[in-house]
Amino acid sequence: MYQFITILLICIAATTEALQTRPCSNGQPHPALVTVAGCSEMPCEMIRETNVTMMMAYEAPFDATNLKYTQQWTFLGITAHYPLSPERANACNWLTGASCPIQQGDLLISTYISIILSMAPLIDGVLELSVLDEHERTHACFALDVKFILPQLR
Repeated sequence: MYQFITILLICIAATTEALQTRPCSNGQPHPALVTVAGCSEMPCEMIRETNVTMMMAYEAPFDATNLKYTQQWTFLGITAHYPLSPERANACNWLTGASCPIQQGDLLISTYISIILSMAPLIDGVLELSVLDEHERTHACFALDVKFILPQLR
């Protein structure tokens, strides 16, 4: 199983360009690899009324039965948590080549789809995307500088 995941990680790394993201604000574990569709460097342009696919690869720091995504956005110095629907928040549903429960040391590939609303502010901001377990322990987190744009400006 580990050989399969290792080969898959190598293939993904070879066919996609890893994005240099920043660690999250509170020193949480950073993924080994992050890709964002349509973005090769920050700030990533995110078009209103579209979906943006993000992928991260990381090693599980803990055993876990369940995983969930959380996201927080910061604009003009104001940070807010953005609630996710249960199906989007359940990170176990978005694992490639693995499933929950997971064990410490598992190499995980996780996909997240961010829905960019039509009311997203046309200013620069920061997205922090985290993967948490049932004990609220962080398995991976990255900070992404973003810039929202109108569809016709792309």
